Amino acid sequence: MVAQKLNARGLRNLPVGDHADGGGLWFRQLPSGGNSWVFQYALGKRRLKLKIGDLSTLSLSEARSKAVELKSLVAQGVDPRNPKGLREDQRLSVAEAIELFLAEHTRVHLKPASAREQERLLKTEFLPRAGSLQLAELRPQHISQMIDEIERSGRGPTALAAYRQTSKFLSWCLRRKHWLEVNPILAVEPPKPPKARSRVLSDTELASLLRHVTGQRRASAVMVQLLLLTAQRLNDVCHMRWDDLDLERGVWTIQDPKSGVPHLVPLSSTALTILRSQPKVGAYVVSGTHGEKPFSGHSKAKANLDKATGIPDWRFHDLRRTAATLMRREGIGRDVVSAVLGHTSQSVTMIYDRYNLHKEKAEALHILSSVYHGILNQGLDKQLRTTAVSN
Repeated sequence: MVAQKLNARGLRNLPVGDHADGGGLWFRQLPSGGNSWVFQYALGKRRLKLKIGDLSTLSLSEARSKAVELKSLVAQGVDPRNPKGLREDQRLSVAEAIELFLAEHTRVHLKPASAREQERLLKTEFLPRAGSLQLAELRPQHISQMIDEIERSGRGPTALAAYRQTSKFLSWCLRRKHWLEVNPILAVEPPKPPKARSRVLSDTELASLLRHVTGQRRASAVMVQLLLLTAQRLNDVCHMRWDDLDLERGVWTIQDPKSGVPHLVPLSSTALTILRSQPKVGAYVVSGTHGEKPFSGHSKAKANLDKATGIPDWRFHDLRRTAATLMRREGIGRDVVSAVLGHTSQSVTMIYDRYNLHKEKAEALHILSSVYHGILNQGLDKQLRTTAVSN
């Protein structure tokens, strides 16, 4: 019997490179901090490799079991990459089909702003959830799950937009390329257009939320702190890259996929302290995968915060509305708040007025940070007084 060369406890401490476990199973440690399980096998004279997961999806024992299954297929002359013997076009992955759709349709037939938005939604919402599937394996439940996860994170408009762009992509696969026999999205009810929300968190609710995230370095807590301090969208915060940040100048640049115009977000001293405390690994700042992928655990994070704070009926996007309301409460002008939020005016005056209000935005976000500090301190004082009385 060949002794196993890996042990579960030492996996994350292995140096960068490929590490054999026996039976065709290898563990690959990436320079970015990520990792993957790889099954190596031979069919005839061809030596092939197949990624079967990573530590977030497969433990060592599960990876070994998977390798045994795949080795059994190889012994029967079946290629694990194509166990069903599908035609070449049927073996096309969702990720490959999306790239072809973007190259042959989106970037050719759509205006630049529309093309950027279509590509953004497919790559940030649909691709991470279904990209590893073969196109022929795509089922209605995969699409339903995507919609449900987006809606649970409080991004109703994004859920509807993602559904529409996914529908266009799958229709192209069916009607133009004939890669599909049935369009799975036809069995999925489209999400209802979200009702306009007016929810603003009270100071008491904010104090409770701030107590649970302030000073914490876990990805979900950093995400919430940055949502509050920058007043930006959830998707933008989760996709923040180190390359987008100038920590010396204290500026975060967001590339607007709709207008193509960069949106400059001044960073308060509190926001800069949080960002400088994060380990600079991988491309993404807010990440649960060592910077390899943007943070995507919105639903779980929201459920944990609901349980910890008891705040009723709120969404992550409500934090953006709350921040805007607090800035207005402090006497900051509506035009400055609008500039902080990245809303662009289409008036004739704005065509000629190119001043970006950067100084005013920086002052507004500094004031907003101070407001949060005040709310947190008042909440802590109140909690201490309540505890003292009860004792």
